[in-house]
Amino acid sequence: MRFRFATVLIVAAACSGDDTPTPTGVLDPPPDGEGLQLSLVHSLAPGEEIHWCRYMVLDRAIDVGRFDHAYSDGSHHIIGYTTQLTADTLPVTGDFDCENGENEVFTGIMYAGGVPTGTLALPEGVGFHLDKGAVVLIEGHYLNPTDAPLDAEVALNLWDAPTAVTQQAGTLFFYDNNIYVPANGAFSAHMSCEISQDINVISLLSHMHSRGIRYVAHATVGDQSTQLLATDQWLNPEPTVLATPMPFAAGTRFDYSCDYQDTTGKAVMEGPSKTDNEMCMLIGMYWPRMDFGHEFCAAPGSGTVFDGTQTCGQTLQCQQGATDGLAAEQCAVNTCRASGPALGNVQSCVFAKCIGAGQCSGPDCASCAIASCGAELQTCQAATCN
Repeated sequence: MRFRFATVLIVAAACSGDDTPTPTGVLDPPPDGEGLQLSLVHSLAPGEEIHWCRYMVLDRAIDVGRFDHAYSDGSHHIIGYTTQLTADTLPVTGDFDCENGENEVFTGIMYAGGVPTGTLALPEGVGFHLDKGAVVLIEGHYLNPTDAPLDAEVALNLWDAPTAVTQQAGTLFFYDNNIYVPANGAFSAHMSCEISQDINVISLLSHMHSRGIRYVAHATVGDQSTQLLATDQWLNPEPTVLATPMPFAAGTRFDYSCDYQDTTGKAVMEGPSKTDNEMCMLIGMYWPRMDFGHEFCAAPGSGTVFDGTQTCGQTLQCQQGATDGLAAEQCAVNTCRASGPALGNVQSCVFAKCIGAGQCSGPDCASCAIASCGAELQTCQAATCN
């Protein structure tokens, strides 16, 4: 529990001779002693799309009571991640290209914004805590749709909580990594995520890319279901910020789905590009904070809901023979519903013990999966479609 600090929160860029990024101008920074601003500024060539990131080391502890963000034309989202890194263990220093997650290591989400401006204030007594020396990762997704060069800017303000914090906030970051939209065809992605303890939710945000035509999210307890979100907007869906926090009991499931239709003649899979890949996400600020697996919909019993015809073992065999990522994704989405939990547990294990731990990324994870997820792989091989 902490009161607001009297000194300014400084971010030390973890590279020699480098200072805190200059405020971009799209968002006024907090006054000295009341918080800090994290920002990224990049020039894009005509038609260029890229993800840029930066690790930053906090010079003192903070309990964040409010988040503000803004970005200019050419930006698609801003994300602030938490990490277990220290100033001495950064995989890269300064701004870096993090397309396809390269060099990104994180343990959770601090904040995500998918519209040009946004504000999220937590109630008194609730804050998002960051220790002194903590390393945060800032990611900006940029796309220049014009035929001229463009300077794209993203900025995030972290404001000190004005009163003592007694409950720690977290961010629900549900991400479906099993999406395959066939050329000129349709596809529906569906996730079911269990809430492990009683929580309060204050914001919810959907996220899809350019083939997304419909998004729906529900909270389900037994046979009772309550709609949380519904939209057909993929580019700038408005977040739902609740004046009164919404309580959810332990055991509640958040079920959400994304419907897609391709009209380009090109098949696509899950991934970062908003034109050449798809996403299906549910993001929300809540408290008190749950464990990593439930916060990411990656705990046993949570994950993608499949509707294919293959057993989990057949899916793994199919993926071993796949010639590229798109073919491997097509294998995954053809998993049957009964085998889905077994495949989800393999994916969750690989995410937690391999990808999230910084051991590997995506296609490089086969050896780590064998070494770290043997029990999950055995269960997968035994799973059926009955």
